Amino acid sequence: MAINQSVPKSGRAIPMRNGRTGAAWLVSFDYREGTYWHEPQGNLRHIRRPYASHSVEPNLEPAGTH
Repeated sequence: MAINQSVPKSGRAIPMRNGRTGAAWLVSFDYREGTYWHEPQGNLRHIRRPYASHSVEPNLEPAGTH
């Protein structure tokens, strides 16, 4: 499992954006489970559901960096 340095291990959610599509996500790390929680934001909530993963999607980058 690769730990993403942009998402803190404290559990605080970080706003992220998909660099390819521009979709907004909130990503947090659950230290008890060792997984990342991805929660869609805005209109994306009607299309995608929240999910847990062992890594952060490679297209996601912290919001406001580009």
